[in-house]
Amino acid sequence: MLQKSLAVLIGGFIGGALREAIELIISVQQFPVATLIINLIGAFFLGYLNFMIAKKWAMPTAVATGLTTGVIGAFTTFSTFMLDFNHLVTVGHLSFALTYLIISVMGGLMFARLGMRVGMHA
Repeated sequence: MLQKSLAVLIGGFIGGALREAIELIISVQQFPVATLIINLIGAFFLGYLNFMIAKKWAMPTAVATGLTTGVIGAFTTFSTFMLDFNHLVTVGHLSFALTYLIISVMGGLMFARLGMRVGMHA
C-alpha cells in the first residue's frame, strides 16, 4: 500500500510537470490545443502501457500503478477538458466547443486503441 502510494506520488509529480511544460510551450488563446494534445498523448500511452504491462512486461504492481495512475493520470486532465469546453460554450464559440468535444472523445478512443495496437506489435 505504501509502495503504491509512493509510486503514484512520484509518477504524479512527473506527469504533472510534463503537462505543465507542454501547456507553457503550446499557448493558443482561441482553442485549448495544449489540453487536447496532452489528453490524446495520454490516451495513447495509457493504452500502450496497459497492454504492455498486462501482456509483455513483468513489473511490480507499485511500478505499474505509478506509471499508469501516477504519470498518465497526472499528465492527462479531464477536469481541464471540461473547464475548457464550458468556457468555449460560455463565450459563444459553440462550433469550437463541439469540435473540441468530438476530437477529444473520438480522438481519445482512437489514440488509446492505437497505443494498444502499437503494444501488440512491439
